[in-house]
Amino acid sequence: MITAYSRLLNVEKSFRTSKSDLAARPVYHHIRESTEAHLTIVFAALAVSR
Repeated sequence: MITAYSRLLNVEKSFRTSKSDLAARPVYHHIRESTEAHLTIVFAALAVSR
C-alpha cells in the first residue's frame, strides 16, 4: 500500500512538472472527430516517447 501511494505521488509530481513546463491547459472537445483526433495524437506521442 505504501509503495502504491509513493508511486502515485511520483506520477502526480511528474504531471505537475510537465504541466508547468509545457504551460498545458485543459482541452475541451465538443465534436467526436476532434476528440478522436486528439486521443490519436496523444497516444502516438506516448508511443514515440517510449
